[in-house]
Amino acid sequence: MLSFLYIVSIDFAQQKDSMSTQLDLLRAPSSPGASLLNFAATDIERPSEVSSLMLSFSNATGGFTKIPSSYAIDFSPFWLLRKGSFTTDMLNSTKFKEVFRQTAVISIGFRNPDSTDNNFKKENLYSSFGFKFSLARGDYDAKTKETLNSIGQMQVKFLGDYHEEMENFRTTDTLYLRYKEQKRAYIKAHAAEQGFNPDNTPYDTLMSKLQAHAMDSLKIKLGQQLKAIQKLASGFKINRVGFFCDVAGGIGLEYINKTINSSVYNAGIWLNFGNNYESGFGFYGLFRYLYQPKKSFTDDKLLLQTSDLQTFDAGGKAAFNQPGSDFCFSAEAIYRSALTSGTVKPTYKLLVNAEYDIGVNKKLSFTFGRDFDGTITRSSNLIAGLNFLTGFGNNR
Repeated sequence: MLSFLYIVSIDFAQQKDSMSTQLDLLRAPSSPGASLLNFAATDIERPSEVSSLMLSFSNATGGFTKIPSSYAIDFSPFWLLRKGSFTTDMLNSTKFKEVFRQTAVISIGFRNPDSTDNNFKKENLYSSFGFKFSLARGDYDAKTKETLNSIGQMQVKFLGDYHEEMENFRTTDTLYLRYKEQKRAYIKAHAAEQGFNPDNTPYDTLMSKLQAHAMDSLKIKLGQQLKAIQKLASGFKINRVGFFCDVAGGIGLEYINKTINSSVYNAGIWLNFGNNYESGFGFYGLFRYLYQPKKSFTDDKLLLQTSDLQTFDAGGKAAFNQPGSDFCFSAEAIYRSALTSGTVKPTYKLLVNAEYDIGVNKKLSFTFGRDFDGTITRSSNLIAGLNFLTGFGNNR
């Protein structure tokens, strides 16, 4: 009987580990590597949960006939290397240590430009290395709290039933070890219920049959509860409301003539912040510093100049995502000014973005608007792009 208890315990421990649920975590592309190389779907991000691994592709429209030449890979060291389980309270912690390690992301971007890229040389390759983490991330919204509370109650019942069954087996085993005759009578009684004669069955075979039946009954009872918990958990999204604040930055490299010979293309650091509301509305802001060495631009006399540029961006964004809807619409505006005196004049960027959830941890977004024209020139540059984002390793 002791061996039976061990087998049942191991079997259900494995089931509970293997039945972890894949959560739908993606809300918006959030890749510093893509931002540095100017192919992110948006510059001002909405807050989102962190995937263990995220992959995004971007393509200029052009009939959408081209193979994407720009892509970014983002990964979370904490979620990729994590060990053990985590409570929902821990995942909603406001302590800086927990917030930082759960939201820290390393980002790598690549861009292989063609002749249509006005500010990237088609004979060169570009890569970027970035980081991102949260200082504050808001609180679970009412629906998320309600669902998690229901899951918690179901888990308490499951664990209570599991330990109660285990205790019943342990108590029975102790009594039978003391009173073998009573144990034999107990076995006969239960064997009759299963349709075989214990008097004509070897003791070891009899015990094996009874143990197998008890295990099957226990697995069915508790397995149904596990499936109910998993079904409820897989059907909801983690949404947060309240104030959030993210820090991001990184460096971009330019590989001359697509060789190992490289130079710094740009570098920067920025602050993304805002507030989400239960209604589905969100309002966000951006402060960003960028350094671009040896950047070419035209002066007031339309003469080509080269200089190290330092710029500062400030912008705002409004977004609406109706609760429970797979569609989100947003609009943003960013004003860029030059910190390098007497070089170039300010410019701006206007974007509208439509995002659609096409499946668990998969998102498609379309962006349309006016770009900075790469850095800071006075000409208008109309942009349109399609971005596909997918996340991996989101079991929680």
